[in-house]
Amino acid sequence: GATKISEALAANTVLTELNLAWTGIGAEGATKIFEALTVNNVLTVLNLEGGIGIGNDGATTISEALAANTVLTELNLAMNGIGAAGATKISEALAGNTVLTVLNLERNSIGAAGATEISEAVTVNTVLTELNLERNCIGDDGATKISEALTANAVLTELNLAGNSIGAAGAT
Repeated sequence: GATKISEALAANTVLTELNLAWTGIGAEGATKIFEALTVNNVLTVLNLEGGIGIGNDGATTISEALAANTVLTELNLAMNGIGAAGATKISEALAGNTVLTVLNLERNSIGAAGATEISEAVTVNTVLTELNLERNCIGDDGATKISEALTANAVLTELNLAGNSIGAAGAT
């Protein structure tokens, strides 16, 4: 399944959007898709939301794809168990990425540590306009880091921090 899709994606010159949400392709299938993104130069929207299980290890392949790909503008990785270490890998690529405008990391348990890493990327990224970190347990510490990044970022127009147990300390 996913291997055949990734082979086609590597060769395809017209497909601009791919939705594989809730397909069950698994971490191995997602890795194949991300490997294809390193050579694909037309896909602009990729949805891998839900239960695929990309995890921390798959985030390494994601970061490599984001570093090599020059056309992907929207990436949905919601609910994939990426965690703080995976958020670190994604933030490394995001810091230098010049095309991704929408990133959804909802429900990936990145915690305050992951939010800190993402905030560092947001500080230097010049194209990301939408970031969804809903329900990632970032708490006050993570919210503080994100708010600090917002003072340096002039392009982010939409930020979702709902359901992150942010109290008064994180809101000020």
